[in-house]
Amino acid sequence: MDEDSATELAIFRFSIIASVVRGLAGKPANEYFQEAAAQSYLVPGLGIREFSPRTLRHWHTLFRKHGFDGLKPSRRTDRGKFRALSRDAKDFMVHRLSQCPTLSGTALYREVVNAQLDIEGPCSLSTVQRFLKTVPRPKDDADRKRFELRYANDCWQSDVMDGPYLKDKGAKKKAYLIGFIDDASRLVTHAEFSFAANSAALESVFRTAMSKRGVPKRVFVDNGKIFQARQLRLACARLGIGLRYAKAYSAPSKGKIERFWRTLRLQLLESIDTSTLTLDELNAELASYLENTYHRRPHGSLEGKNPMERWLEDQARFRLVDPLALSRAFLCEVRRRVSKDATISVCQNLFEVPSHLSGSQVRVHYDPQNLSRVFLQEAEGSSFMPVSRLRKVDNSTIPRGIKTEGQTGLSFAELFPADKTKEV
Repeated sequence: MDEDSATELAIFRFSIIASVVRGLAGKPANEYFQEAAAQSYLVPGLGIREFSPRTLRHWHTLFRKHGFDGLKPSRRTDRGKFRALSRDAKDFMVHRLSQCPTLSGTALYREVVNAQLDIEGPCSLSTVQRFLKTVPRPKDDADRKRFELRYANDCWQSDVMDGPYLKDKGAKKKAYLIGFIDDASRLVTHAEFSFAANSAALESVFRTAMSKRGVPKRVFVDNGKIFQARQLRLACARLGIGLRYAKAYSAPSKGKIERFWRTLRLQLLESIDTSTLTLDELNAELASYLENTYHRRPHGSLEGKNPMERWLEDQARFRLVDPLALSRAFLCEVRRRVSKDATISVCQNLFEVPSHLSGSQVRVHYDPQNLSRVFLQEAEGSSFMPVSRLRKVDNSTIPRGIKTEGQTGLSFAELFPADKTKEV
């Protein structure tokens, strides 16, 4: 508690015992404290509180011994000791900061948890962030200048934010927010909460953003694992999008989306009770906030314009993409050799291909989240051919061809005539 807050609390405590101190209570002190303790009080910084007669007598004693300063809350004797952090955790964080002075509190907290060094805790993110303030770090001499792209959709920034815990099938699960924001207009092209911060969730948000807002020229991200996934890099290359990475542990370089996370927490998440919401309900609240509030409110960096107005100024320059081309850009690609029975294996599932491709090598494009979308390319640049799952039972009823002249085959009717069958 800072000095101003401590003084306000001391003033409040004195206001309760002042009548006894000045001899104006008109009744014995114990009787006065009994009556005063029966009431509720609005305490500065703490809200509504009730106090016992013993507590009020203790305040009176403190004032008689130490005066007004005696009513200020005493500092904890273990202040600054960080009891939730083990010695190994503290040493680990100091060492990592010596290696990378720009390491953020969030990144360092995750490293501590992953290394299982919070054995005396469990420690929290706020504990780690408070500890970092006590560790001297060399000045960050990085050459940074505030920048802004000239046109909307020239560059999008993306990041992942830790979200609240939500209801899910009777349990509480942590949600994560993945979003994309346009650099020039500050318009959020799309953002969505999910229960996983993985590549599949990122691709889903990215595809939705492009289907709504067009294709950006480049995307600026950090060095997180999901942003370095091969599938994302491949999709960006297919769509002609430049994928740019920020310097490691350099959160300020992505200041626009970091600032939006702060705005979102203050204006939306702190104004609703997320503990009672489901994932779909929270995403509905987010979508309503973006379209009806954030995009319509003048932005301090846009000379009085709101993000939607600024974004629409450049709509003639936007590059739209065909939905089919967009969906195919995110398909996984593998090479397979067609077996002798004209099948290929994808994600441990067998698919049928034309018989003339038996023994040849083909390109296979598929959506790992939806194996009903599997396509074949006989050669690079050729058209996509949809293929379907193997149906062995159905194939048993399909004729395998007609016997041609000169061919012989087994006849079970000749091998087992009716009269011989009866003898058996």
